[in-house]
Amino acid sequence: MPELFDVLTIHTNKATAVAVTADADPGQEAVSLVTPDLPAGKYTISYAFQATFGVKNAPLFYKLTGDLPDADWFSEDASDNNALNRNFSYGYPFDHAGGVLTVGINFYRGIGLTSATVDFVDIIIKRIGE
Repeated sequence: MPELFDVLTIHTNKATAVAVTADADPGQEAVSLVTPDLPAGKYTISYAFQATFGVKNAPLFYKLTGDLPDADWFSEDASDNNALNRNFSYGYPFDHAGGVLTVGINFYRGIGLTSATVDFVDIIIKRIGE
């Protein structure tokens, strides 16, 4: 049986201060990650970002792209009960047959969102098992 550090690998990429200027699908890529040639195994992908909204109650849309794309766009906003900046994170496990993975995260401003900045965005792919 392999030891933990024989299996665990982590690949990350980060972007900061991304002004969102796109107003429709396909949005604009804020960050992408291209891994080296990965062995087959069990992995997790996660992403986290903080966004600052120019106004309240107007959506910022986002989705993963590339080899692990989201089926549809997600949206968040700064509601009346929130500050103008919000944090988000999500992740899930997946089986990978091996090879290079390319993943990005795109954003666009919804109706009424006059400005938005992605203060930081991280994409993380970790191998967690064989």
